[in-house]
Amino acid sequence: ATLLRYGRYFRLSDSAILMVGRNKSENDQLEGLQVGEESIWRQVNCMGPVAVGRGDFSGGIMEQAAGIIARYADRPSEGSVTLEYRRGRTGDPVRIDVGVPVAAVPA
Repeated sequence: ATLLRYGRYFRLSDSAILMVGRNKSENDQLEGLQVGEESIWRQVNCMGPVAVGRGDFSGGIMEQAAGIIARYADRPSEGSVTLEYRRGRTGDPVRIDVGVPVAAVPA
């Protein structure tokens, strides 16, 4: 329940919720509150939010989550955002490149 106090919330399915930090303080809080098999998302090639996912991210949900997180990132000049996804604190990192249309990037 504490985790739900921070960030923007997106219910992606009946079993998946994504919490996306709105600022550095929330990013730090989300990172510190990640537990068990919750997933953690970070940008590799730019500044942007930390996100924590809870639930089942299969069947296209991972791509949907990546698009939401990239939407709030400071898009690099080449136009794509590279995210690192890790299941749990010790899971192997997976990199995902997300092309972000200019219209989807916040000003």
